[in-house]
Parts: sequence; C-alpha cells; structure tokens
Amino acid sequence: MPEVAEIKPEPTSAYILRDALGDNNQSEVNKAYLEILADAWVLYLEKQKDYGDYTWRSLGARGVFCYLWQRILRFKNLIWDNEVKLPRFDSFMEATLDLVNYSVFLAILTKKKLWK
Repeated sequence: MPEVAEIKPEPTSAYILRDALGDNNQSEVNKAYLEILADAWVLYLEKQKDYGDYTWRSLGARGVFCYLWQRILRFKNLIWDNEVKLPRFDSFMEATLDLVNYSVFLAILTKKKLWK
C-alpha cells in the first residue's frame, strides 16, 4: 500500500504568528516587531471595552481613513520641525499603536471586501 502523504494546513497568519512567538531564534528586529504587535493587540482590547468595534465598522474605510489621518496629524503636531513635544494626553507610543490598529482595521475591511 502506498504511503499517504501527511496533509499540512496552509500557513495562515495565526499559525505563522504562533510559530514566530515560540521561536527563540528570532532576530532582535523580529522580536521587537512581535512585541509591538502584542502591544497593539492589548491596546485594541482595552479600547474595545470603551468604544466597541461598531465605530470603525460602521464608518467603513473612509471612517478608518479619517481615524488614521487624525493620528498622522497628531504625529505632525508632536514631531514637526524636529522638536519632539511631550503629549499632554495619550502617549506617543499609544498614538503609534493606534496607527497599527487602524491599519489592521483597513486590512480587515479590505480582506472581507467591506469597503464603503
């Protein structure tokens, strides 16, 4: 009887990320990248408690673009003219992680073909 080849699932983002998180041979940049993704995930979960996901889903891609643009303008205000100003409210890192999360929201809308 011929051997049956083992069927391996297609690599999905979840499997790739799980494997990367468990791999101790990651470069420093890869480790830092994964840490930022984890930080963005934690911030997303915390903000979900306050805002839910209806805000970005209901407004579609244009709404998410507005959120992204607002954060970009925030960065412009904080770092323009090579002067880093200390923010009074949300931290520079939180604003950075917001950009990561809003980009993920756009990717979700794109992947699911939910553009409005």
